[in-house]
Amino acid sequence: MDVPERPPSPAAPIVQTRGALLKQVIPEYPLDAIRLGVTGIVMVRAVIDVDGTVLDVDVQGQPHVLLSEAAVAALRQWIFEPLSLDSVPARRRLDAKFEFKRDAPPGR
Repeated sequence: MDVPERPPSPAAPIVQTRGALLKQVIPEYPLDAIRLGVTGIVMVRAVIDVDGTVLDVDVQGQPHVLLSEAAVAALRQWIFEPLSLDSVPARRRLDAKFEFKRDAPPGR
């Protein structure tokens, strides 16, 4: 006698809690960059640790060193609410963009 196959049960959803940005520091436009007329965009990729602090920061591409240093210094001060996935503390990746223009402060 054939037993009908049971359909596979759906996977339980992954529940993500928290992870919101608590503290954001805007990078200071370096005076030397302003004097030299340096503008540009800095793209960074970072790892946010389980406690919400920024761990590794990797600058993408080759922006001017003065701008990338300012962006990294600011990003290292960001703080997030800890993230958990299904009640397990988790790290996550963050991609951020900082634009340095002479007529406006750098932004995210």
